[in-house]
Amino acid sequence: MHNVGRAKLTFSCKPYLYRKDGVYAEKYTQPDFTLTNPEQYRSVPDITVYGTGNIYLNIGYNQYYMEDIRSQIILDGELMHAYSGTTPLNEKIRFTEFPYLRPGDNQISWGGTGTVRSVYIAPNWRTL
Repeated sequence: MHNVGRAKLTFSCKPYLYRKDGVYAEKYTQPDFTLTNPEQYRSVPDITVYGTGNIYLNIGYNQYYMEDIRSQIILDGELMHAYSGTTPLNEKIRFTEFPYLRPGDNQISWGGTGTVRSVYIAPNWRTL
């Protein structure tokens, strides 16, 4: 009983239920397509971009810029973390809010001075 004390704990709860059909990543190789969110809440996808150089990713009216990509970058929406393997790449992203998918149609495209071979998106559709 040498270490007795009081502490205040604060928990951050996320009351979402995730759809099974939204946890698997789909591969996209053409830089202009529409992804439709079937739920009424915005989702925070996991996005893997395979490419090199300076790349921008457009989702709806939002643009997400990544610079000096060497082979790939993973944008983890839930963790709000950019990485490749075990290497953090948060210094390569030039945006403050991570990508999200609004309910309904989301127009997606990419470009930049770099080269994008493919983009994988696990949309993580969610509801309450």
